Parts: sequence; structure tokens; C-alpha cells
Amino acid sequence: METNPKKKYLLFLPPSENHEIGLLLSYYLLKQAGHRVYYLGANVPISNLNIAIKSAKPDYLVFFTVRNWSTKQLQKVVDDILQKFEKNIILLGSQDTIKDIEGEGLMKIHSIDQFESTF
Repeated sequence: METNPKKKYLLFLPPSENHEIGLLLSYYLLKQAGHRVYYLGANVPISNLNIAIKSAKPDYLVFFTVRNWSTKQLQKVVDDILQKFEKNIILLGSQDTIKDIEGEGLMKIHSIDQFESTF
């Protein structure tokens, strides 16, 4: 992983996502690499992202999905996030869950190894 302290990451879990282990691991890996990380935690309403984005001015938004979403449900969440932050959104989840999700500026990652090698 490259160390670039100028990169800022905002980590959160969307509504109905309550697991935090993957998000905490991401936080640790990013901090270890020298990045600035803002951790919002689990079950964050998408409508509240505006405040955090305005305050932190992140370069990337990072969120996980473990819940078994339908493609339509998850695409709506991603679309709602894209309305708030139009660039560099990182979605981590299983291949089956996120394979059909699309969006300009969306990066899909399927494993922690892939996440770590990306940065």
C-alpha cells in the first residue's frame, strides 16, 4: 500500500447494515498506510452523509454490504450516495451481491486483499 497522508476516507455502513468488523479492519489498514480516516460506524442514514462530507471533505467514501440485498435495493442505496458524493465511492461486498451494481465513480471490491492492494 502506498502511503499518501493527503488522502481522506469517510467510512460508514448504510441503513440496515450493522456489522462493523470489515469496516474496522478497513479503518485500521487505511490508518496504517498513513491515510486520514473518518469513521461514522453502522446504520448511517444516507441523508446524514451531507454533513459528514461537508465537514471532512473526503477523497473517498467507503462502505460495506454483507446483508443480502436485492440488486434493485442496493442500486438505490448507491444512487442515493452518488447524489451526495459524485466521485470515488468504494463498495466492498461479495461478488454475488455487488456484481450488477453500477455508478460513475464506483469502485467495487470483493475482498480485503483486493482492498489493501488497491491503496
